[in-house]
Amino acid sequence: MRIIHNWNLLLVEKSPAICLDPRADAADGYKLAADYCAPYDPKYGNGLNGPSTAKILEMVRFLFTHEALEEVSNGPVMSKPKPKQTAKLR
Repeated sequence: MRIIHNWNLLLVEKSPAICLDPRADAADGYKLAADYCAPYDPKYGNGLNGPSTAKILEMVRFLFTHEALEEVSNGPVMSKPKPKQTAKLR
């Protein structure tokens, strides 16, 4: 049994563990994100609920910003293929 004194520190500890574990999959990352967004409030209980909205929106803003910066630096990810050049016949 482990007593957690700082929930945010536990989440930071889990992040590199997920990245470095060859058996980790996307579900582990989604669980970590849900744990980050789910505060405990006796009025609402555990899980994603009303107070989670602010952190979920924070994550969405981060992801949109990150994707936009990637697109600017690397070009659009889903760009349309260029039309093939064909020789004109006379």
